[in-house]
Amino acid sequence: MPDIDLRLYYTAAEAAGRLSTNSGKPVSQAYVRRLAGQGKVESLKINSRFSYYLKSQIDSYVVGSPGRKARKSVPRAKPF
Repeated sequence: MPDIDLRLYYTAAEAAGRLSTNSGKPVSQAYVRRLAGQGKVESLKINSRFSYYLKSQIDSYVVGSPGRKARKSVPRAKPF
């Protein structure tokens, strides 16, 4: 197993705290895991329940405002 410098990584709690500071709004640990699952930040999986998140990517990431979801155009029934 290669040597890994854990000083280059955050835990989920540390990453959530840093993202909250960067973004000015609360960010949960679940959101950090979602970002990693979507490939937006690199993670180092230790086991099935624990991962580390690359500091350089977390430090530069800012959580934006949620956008409006596109609504599907559905034809409405015409009244009689």
